[in-house]
Amino acid sequence: DVQSLSYGNCSDKPFYENVHSVTGEIITGEESWTNFSPRVNLSYALDFGLAYITYSQGYRSGGFNGRAGDADDVGPYRPEDVESWEVGFKADLMDERLRLNVAAFMIDYMDKQEDVVFPGGPNGTVTIVENASSASINGFEVEATAIVAEGFTLSLSLGLLDASYDEWLVPDTFNPGRVIDKSNFELRRAPEVTASIRALYEYELARGDFLVFSANYSWRDDYHLNANTVTYNDVTPGMQQFGMNESFGTLDLSINYEAEQWTLSLFGKNVLDERYYQNVFDVGTNYTTNSATDRTPVPIPGLWTFGSLNQPA
Repeated sequence: DVQSLSYGNCSDKPFYENVHSVTGEIITGEESWTNFSPRVNLSYALDFGLAYITYSQGYRSGGFNGRAGDADDVGPYRPEDVESWEVGFKADLMDERLRLNVAAFMIDYMDKQEDVVFPGGPNGTVTIVENASSASINGFEVEATAIVAEGFTLSLSLGLLDASYDEWLVPDTFNPGRVIDKSNFELRRAPEVTASIRALYEYELARGDFLVFSANYSWRDDYHLNANTVTYNDVTPGMQQFGMNESFGTLDLSINYEAEQWTLSLFGKNVLDERYYQNVFDVGTNYTTNSATDRTPVPIPGLWTFGSLNQPA
């Protein structure tokens, strides 16, 4: 349950050792954590499928920050705990021509670990893990697959998500004694709506080979790619736009000739040529506060931000 960053199992060395990049001071530390994470599932067999309810807990170990530029940022940071409930059913209907899966879930995080990068130290940046006190994710998913006609299958999916930080308070390093409230920040990679539709048609040829035609369209609502970012409604020109993807959809098409021992494929991925960020790395945003009583994050422009785009059509 412990993340080793330097010496592994060498018993004659401290668990953590790092040299302060400014003072040359050797910083050492040791910490350990234990956890019990149960999972309980109850299911009930129906004439047409299965209904279930599941409760589970999860755990991620704490650790030390290996790229801190200041002794105060070394850590340790706390473990992350999560508990979740899920209820749903899986059904085969209409003489097994329709498969339907439905699920609703609630997920609660405690001390959620979020990695943040900001300007600081002689090397230009500091990379640390901050513990958001709590966060919650509630959602609903439905998937349906239907045999519409002989050889023709249609699949649909829809996901709804409500994700938010319940509390995320961090000290203001520029003004000791003050607290920054990041509770209004957006969880990364958590679009409110996702949807997809897939059509598959298999045509059997005279010799027993098949022509298979496939079209798959998937859509995602707006979502952020960084945890340490302001929300879309906050006034930070350029930053919030670069740190998020606006809603987009991608379309993949293919035609396969399938023989018994080989397959010939003609396919196109992202044929609509949608462009979106796969990831964004931001070392340009740090935060402070206006006063001791106002905890609203005030962005401080820093170094730079870059991202990588998806592949074109």
